[in-house]
Amino acid sequence: MTLRQLEYVLAVARASSFSQAAVDLHVSQPTLSQQIRVLERELGGPLFNRQPGQVRLTLVGRAFVGDAQAAVASAHRARAVGRRAVQLKPEILTLATVRSLAAATLPGAIKRWHELRPDVPIRLLEFADRGLVAEAVVDGRADLGIGPLPTEWHGSRLELGWEQLVLVMPLNDPLIQSARDLSLQALADRDWVLYEEGHGLADEVARACQAAGFEPRGAVRTAQVDAAARLAAAGVGPALVPVQNVPPDLAHHMRGVDPPLSWRIWAYGTPVEFSPSSTAFTEVLLEAPWQRQREFSSA
Repeated sequence: MTLRQLEYVLAVARASSFSQAAVDLHVSQPTLSQQIRVLERELGGPLFNRQPGQVRLTLVGRAFVGDAQAAVASAHRARAVGRRAVQLKPEILTLATVRSLAAATLPGAIKRWHELRPDVPIRLLEFADRGLVAEAVVDGRADLGIGPLPTEWHGSRLELGWEQLVLVMPLNDPLIQSARDLSLQALADRDWVLYEEGHGLADEVARACQAAGFEPRGAVRTAQVDAAARLAAAGVGPALVPVQNVPPDLAHHMRGVDPPLSWRIWAYGTPVEFSPSSTAFTEVLLEAPWQRQREFSSA
């Protein structure tokens, strides 16, 4: 079993395709397929169900990928540590997160960390989609991921709190004047402020509206959460915005959603236990003003 074979398996699992995985890894598909078959013979069972147009992990494969992720990430970190040692570079703590958290909750925690540990600088990787955060951790590019926990995560994890979406609307809107929490169904006929394709919140908004029985019409799309809040407050259309990202001057423009739209936020890594620096940073993160589920007005 080689590190490259593990990387091949993880690439196919992510892409659900041998051909796409080969493209992503810049290798030929026959080479990739052959190496995975060699590994399957060593393990004594198939890792993938191979059907035309569909590649899925078997039970053996699902059991295998968790430790494979940890092994690959550990190898990448070991390589990076070795290179830093050779080049006499100081330790750097690399964080991966979504843009909304990077703009709202993390700045205070990073400032506090700099006060406590000025000898360990932070590198912040910001992504539009939570799936890219998990990939950065799995690939060893980040020590910690901060956001929703990926499914079937086998590494270290720590729950930090919750993130909640709220509605932002102009103050002269009759609905915002008449109720505290609003149902999305009441806004089904509106033109909305939406997020651009590929933005993680675009999927969240689409799912929420679909569950409410409609597909939102977009008056404008933006990549910036702050811009979405300000466009909505100006009357372009309602917007769903993480509550921590609503600018303080727009506090009176927001209302809760009934039923609430929320999810847990975690700090997570690939090793079974956090490294000393990661552990220290999670302690700082726990001091941040995370929401708790009991705070949601409709929970």
